[in-house]
Amino acid sequence: MLLHRHLAALMLVGYVLLGVCLAIAQTPAPARPPASAAQPTTPDAPAQEVEGPIRPETVTLRKDAVQKRLEMLEHLLLPQEEAEAMRATLAQQVKALVALEAAFQKRTAYTTQLATLSRQVEQLNAERQKLAVRSPQRFPEVNEKLRLDYEARLQSTRAELDGLRKELASGEFRLGTIAKEIEQRVIVRAQVEKDLFTARNEAANTTEQSPLLVERLELLDLRQQLQQAEIDMLEVEREWLTKQGPLRDAQLGLAQTRYAVLQQDLETI
Repeated sequence: MLLHRHLAALMLVGYVLLGVCLAIAQTPAPARPPASAAQPTTPDAPAQEVEGPIRPETVTLRKDAVQKRLEMLEHLLLPQEEAEAMRATLAQQVKALVALEAAFQKRTAYTTQLATLSRQVEQLNAERQKLAVRSPQRFPEVNEKLRLDYEARLQSTRAELDGLRKELASGEFRLGTIAKEIEQRVIVRAQVEKDLFTARNEAANTTEQSPLLVERLELLDLRQQLQQAEIDMLEVEREWLTKQGPLRDAQLGLAQTRYAVLQQDLETI
Protein backbone atom coordinates (compact mmCIF):
# COMPACT_ATOMS: atom_id res chain seq x y z
CA MET A 1 0.00 0.00 0.00
CA LEU A 2 2.87 2.38 0.91
CA LEU A 3 4.60 1.53 -2.38
CA HIS A 4 1.41 2.41 -4.29
CA ARG A 5 1.15 5.79 -2.57
CA HIS A 6 4.80 6.62 -3.40
CA LEU A 7 4.22 5.57 -7.01
CA ALA A 8 1.06 7.71 -7.24
CA ALA A 9 2.88 10.71 -5.80
CA LEU A 10 5.70 10.37 -8.34
CA MET A 11 3.22 10.10 -11.22
CA LEU A 12 1.25 13.11 -9.96
CA VAL A 13 4.36 15.27 -9.68
CA GLY A 14 5.24 14.34 -13.25
CA TYR A 15 1.75 15.22 -14.43
CA VAL A 16 1.84 18.62 -12.70
CA LEU A 17 5.27 19.33 -14.21
CA LEU A 18 3.78 18.55 -17.63
CA GLY A 19 1.04 21.11 -16.98
CA VAL A 20 3.64 23.64 -15.86
CA CYS A 21 5.60 23.13 -19.08
CA LEU A 22 2.46 23.62 -21.18
CA ALA A 23 1.58 26.79 -19.28
CA ILE A 24 5.07 28.29 -19.43
CA ALA A 25 5.30 27.50 -23.16
CA GLN A 26 2.51 30.03 -23.78
CA THR A 27 4.81 32.99 -23.02
CA PRO A 28 8.23 33.13 -24.67
CA ALA A 29 11.05 34.00 -22.29
CA PRO A 30 12.50 37.50 -22.79
CA ALA A 31 15.82 37.64 -24.58
CA ARG A 32 18.85 38.32 -22.36
CA PRO A 33 21.29 41.00 -23.51
CA PRO A 34 24.88 39.75 -23.88
CA ALA A 35 26.91 40.30 -20.73
CA SER A 36 29.77 42.73 -21.13
CA ALA A 37 33.21 41.59 -20.09
CA ALA A 38 33.70 44.75 -18.04
CA GLN A 39 30.51 44.26 -16.06
CA PRO A 40 30.22 41.77 -13.20
CA THR A 41 27.81 38.95 -13.68
CA THR A 42 24.68 38.81 -11.51
CA PRO A 43 22.71 35.78 -10.36
CA ASP A 44 19.85 34.65 -12.55
CA ALA A 45 16.40 36.05 -11.73
CA PRO A 46 14.01 33.65 -9.99
CA ALA A 47 11.96 31.47 -12.31
CA GLN A 48 8.57 32.76 -13.41
CA GLU A 49 5.67 31.37 -11.40
CA VAL A 50 3.46 28.70 -12.89
CA GLU A 51 0.31 30.79 -13.13
CA GLY A 52 1.64 34.00 -14.70
CA PRO A 53 -0.47 36.60 -16.49
CA ILE A 54 -2.84 35.26 -19.13
CA ARG A 55 -3.43 37.22 -22.32
CA PRO A 56 -6.23 36.90 -24.89
CA GLU A 57 -3.91 35.01 -27.25
CA THR A 58 -2.81 32.51 -24.57
CA VAL A 59 -6.00 31.80 -22.65
CA THR A 60 -7.06 28.95 -24.95
CA LEU A 61 -3.67 27.26 -24.62
CA ARG A 62 -3.84 27.47 -20.84
CA LYS A 63 -7.38 26.10 -20.84
CA ASP A 64 -6.32 23.15 -23.00
CA ALA A 65 -3.36 22.45 -20.71
CA VAL A 66 -5.60 22.33 -17.63
CA GLN A 67 -8.11 20.15 -19.46
CA LYS A 68 -5.35 17.69 -20.29
CA ARG A 69 -4.26 17.56 -16.66
CA LEU A 70 -7.85 16.88 -15.71
CA GLU A 71 -8.09 14.01 -18.22
CA MET A 72 -4.77 12.51 -17.06
CA LEU A 73 -6.00 12.46 -13.49
CA GLU A 74 -8.00 9.30 -14.18
CA HIS A 75 -4.77 7.36 -14.82
CA LEU A 76 -3.12 8.24 -11.51
CA LEU A 77 -3.15 5.93 -8.49
CA LEU A 78 -4.42 8.48 -5.98
CA PRO A 79 -6.49 7.96 -2.85
CA GLN A 80 -10.13 8.67 -3.61
CA GLU A 81 -10.35 11.75 -1.38
CA GLU A 82 -7.23 13.33 -2.87
CA ALA A 83 -8.33 12.51 -6.41
CA GLU A 84 -11.74 14.11 -5.87
CA ALA A 85 -10.16 17.25 -4.42
CA MET A 86 -7.75 17.49 -7.36
CA ARG A 87 -10.56 16.92 -9.88
CA ALA A 88 -12.72 19.63 -8.29
CA THR A 89 -9.82 22.11 -8.28
CA LEU A 90 -8.94 21.48 -11.93
CA ALA A 91 -12.59 21.70 -12.97
CA GLN A 92 -12.83 25.11 -11.27
CA GLN A 93 -9.70 26.20 -13.13
CA VAL A 94 -11.33 25.27 -16.44
CA LYS A 95 -14.47 27.20 -15.44
CA ALA A 96 -12.42 30.27 -14.53
CA LEU A 97 -10.53 30.10 -17.82
CA VAL A 98 -13.77 29.84 -19.82
CA ALA A 99 -15.07 32.95 -18.05
CA LEU A 100 -11.74 34.70 -18.61
CA GLU A 101 -11.88 33.88 -22.33
CA ALA A 102 -15.42 35.29 -22.54
CA ALA A 103 -14.33 38.51 -20.78
CA PHE A 104 -11.48 38.96 -23.25
CA GLN A 105 -13.82 38.42 -26.20
CA LYS A 106 -16.42 40.90 -24.92
CA ARG A 107 -13.78 43.53 -24.28
CA THR A 108 -12.41 43.07 -27.80
CA ALA A 109 -15.92 43.41 -29.26
CA TYR A 110 -16.60 46.69 -27.41
CA THR A 111 -13.16 48.04 -28.34
CA THR A 112 -13.80 47.23 -32.02
CA GLN A 113 -17.20 48.96 -31.93
CA LEU A 114 -15.66 52.05 -30.38
CA ALA A 115 -12.94 52.13 -33.04
CA THR A 116 -15.47 51.95 -35.89
CA LEU A 117 -18.15 54.16 -34.32
CA SER A 118 -17.54 57.30 -36.39
CA ARG A 119 -17.40 55.39 -39.67
CA GLN A 120 -20.66 53.59 -38.93
CA VAL A 121 -22.42 56.86 -38.13
CA GLU A 122 -21.18 58.46 -41.35
CA GLN A 123 -22.34 55.50 -43.44
CA LEU A 124 -25.80 55.42 -41.87
CA ASN A 125 -26.31 59.17 -42.23
CA ALA A 126 -25.20 59.04 -45.87
CA GLU A 127 -27.64 56.20 -46.55
CA ARG A 128 -30.44 58.10 -44.86
CA GLN A 129 -29.72 61.26 -46.87
CA LYS A 130 -29.69 59.30 -50.10
CA LEU A 131 -33.02 57.68 -49.25
CA ALA A 132 -34.61 60.98 -48.21
CA VAL A 133 -33.93 62.69 -51.57
CA ARG A 134 -34.98 59.70 -53.62
CA SER A 135 -37.56 60.39 -56.34
CA PRO A 136 -41.03 58.90 -55.76
CA GLN A 137 -41.23 55.29 -56.83
CA ARG A 138 -43.11 54.59 -60.06
CA PHE A 139 -44.76 51.22 -60.57
CA PRO A 140 -45.41 50.13 -64.16
CA GLU A 141 -47.71 47.41 -62.86
CA VAL A 142 -49.60 47.24 -59.59
CA ASN A 143 -51.04 44.02 -58.26
CA GLU A 144 -51.90 42.29 -55.00
CA LYS A 145 -48.52 40.59 -54.73
CA LEU A 146 -46.72 43.96 -54.89
CA ARG A 147 -49.01 45.46 -52.27
CA LEU A 148 -48.50 42.51 -49.90
CA ASP A 149 -44.75 42.74 -50.39
CA TYR A 150 -44.69 46.41 -49.42
CA GLU A 151 -46.94 45.80 -46.43
CA ALA A 152 -44.53 43.11 -45.22
CA ARG A 153 -41.55 45.44 -45.66
CA LEU A 154 -43.41 48.20 -43.82
CA GLN A 155 -44.16 45.85 -40.93
CA SER A 156 -40.56 44.67 -40.81
CA THR A 157 -39.33 48.27 -40.61
CA ARG A 158 -41.85 49.00 -37.85
CA ALA A 159 -40.48 46.04 -35.91
CA GLU A 160 -36.95 47.34 -36.49
CA LEU A 161 -37.94 50.70 -35.04
CA ASP A 162 -39.45 49.03 -31.97
CA GLY A 163 -36.30 46.96 -31.53
CA LEU A 164 -34.03 50.02 -31.75
CA ARG A 165 -36.09 51.87 -29.15
CA LYS A 166 -35.92 48.86 -26.82
CA GLU A 167 -32.15 48.61 -27.32
CA LEU A 168 -31.80 52.29 -26.49
CA ALA A 169 -33.80 51.91 -23.28
CA SER A 170 -31.93 48.72 -22.40
CA GLY A 171 -28.58 50.46 -22.91
CA GLU A 172 -29.58 53.30 -20.59
CA PHE A 173 -30.65 50.84 -17.92
CA ARG A 174 -27.48 48.79 -18.36
CA LEU A 175 -25.33 51.90 -18.02
CA GLY A 176 -26.87 52.51 -14.61
CA THR A 177 -25.94 49.03 -13.33
CA ILE A 178 -22.33 48.79 -14.49
CA ALA A 179 -20.88 50.93 -11.70
CA LYS A 180 -22.35 48.57 -9.09
CA GLU A 181 -20.98 45.52 -10.90
CA ILE A 182 -17.50 47.03 -11.03
CA GLU A 183 -17.69 47.85 -7.33
CA GLN A 184 -18.69 44.28 -6.49
CA ARG A 185 -15.84 42.82 -8.54
CA VAL A 186 -13.33 45.14 -6.89
CA ILE A 187 -14.45 43.78 -3.50
CA VAL A 188 -14.19 40.19 -4.71
CA ARG A 189 -10.77 40.85 -6.25
CA ALA A 190 -9.47 42.26 -2.95
CA GLN A 191 -10.66 39.15 -1.10
CA VAL A 192 -9.09 36.82 -3.68
CA GLU A 193 -5.81 38.74 -3.44
CA LYS A 194 -5.90 38.33 0.34
CA ASP A 195 -6.61 34.60 0.04
CA LEU A 196 -3.80 34.20 -2.50
CA PHE A 197 -1.33 36.05 -0.29
CA THR A 198 -2.23 33.83 2.66
CA ALA A 199 -2.01 30.64 0.59
CA ARG A 200 1.41 31.61 -0.78
CA ASN A 201 2.72 32.29 2.71
CA GLU A 202 1.46 28.92 3.89
CA ALA A 203 3.06 27.23 0.89
CA ALA A 204 6.37 28.99 1.58
CA ASN A 205 6.35 27.63 5.13
CA THR A 206 5.52 24.09 4.02
CA THR A 207 8.48 21.75 3.68
CA GLU A 208 6.75 19.55 1.10
CA GLN A 209 4.41 21.16 -1.43
CA SER A 210 1.83 18.72 -2.69
CA PRO A 211 0.53 18.89 -6.30
CA LEU A 212 -2.92 19.71 -4.90
CA LEU A 213 -1.52 22.78 -3.14
CA VAL A 214 0.10 23.94 -6.39
CA GLU A 215 -3.19 23.58 -8.25
CA ARG A 216 -5.09 25.48 -5.55
CA LEU A 217 -2.59 28.33 -5.75
CA GLU A 218 -3.07 28.43 -9.51
CA LEU A 219 -6.85 28.48 -9.08
CA LEU A 220 -6.65 31.51 -6.80
CA ASP A 221 -4.38 33.27 -9.26
CA LEU A 222 -6.83 32.55 -12.10
CA ARG A 223 -9.70 33.95 -10.06
CA GLN A 224 -7.72 37.10 -9.39
CA GLN A 225 -7.00 37.55 -13.10
CA LEU A 226 -10.65 36.85 -13.94
CA GLN A 227 -11.90 39.60 -11.64
CA GLN A 228 -9.47 42.09 -13.18
CA ALA A 229 -10.37 41.06 -16.73
CA GLU A 230 -14.09 41.47 -16.00
CA ILE A 231 -13.47 44.89 -14.46
CA ASP A 232 -11.56 45.94 -17.59
CA MET A 233 -14.35 44.58 -19.79
CA LEU A 234 -17.06 46.41 -17.82
CA GLU A 235 -15.14 49.69 -18.05
CA VAL A 236 -14.92 49.38 -21.84
CA GLU A 237 -18.61 48.43 -22.00
CA ARG A 238 -19.47 51.56 -20.00
CA GLU A 239 -17.42 53.67 -22.40
CA TRP A 240 -19.25 52.09 -25.35
CA LEU A 241 -22.69 52.70 -23.84
CA THR A 242 -21.73 56.30 -23.06
CA LYS A 243 -20.54 57.01 -26.62
CA GLN A 244 -23.01 54.97 -28.67
CA GLY A 245 -25.67 57.72 -28.75
CA PRO A 246 -24.81 59.06 -32.23
CA LEU A 247 -24.89 55.53 -33.65
CA ARG A 248 -28.31 54.79 -32.15
CA ASP A 249 -29.62 58.12 -33.43
CA ALA A 250 -28.31 57.35 -36.92
CA GLN A 251 -29.85 53.86 -36.87
CA LEU A 252 -33.17 55.21 -35.66
CA GLY A 253 -33.15 58.05 -38.20
CA LEU A 254 -32.46 55.69 -41.09
CA ALA A 255 -35.23 53.31 -40.01
CA GLN A 256 -37.71 56.19 -39.65
CA THR A 257 -36.83 57.50 -43.11
CA ARG A 258 -37.16 54.03 -44.62
CA TYR A 259 -40.55 53.64 -42.92
CA ALA A 260 -41.77 56.98 -44.32
CA VAL A 261 -40.62 56.12 -47.85
CA LEU A 262 -42.26 52.68 -47.74
CA GLN A 263 -45.46 54.19 -46.44
CA GLN A 264 -45.45 56.72 -49.27
CA ASP A 265 -44.87 53.96 -51.84
CA LEU A 266 -47.66 51.88 -50.35
CA GLU A 267 -50.08 54.81 -50.62
CA THR A 268 -49.14 55.11 -54.29
CA ILE A 269 -49.90 51.44 -54.81
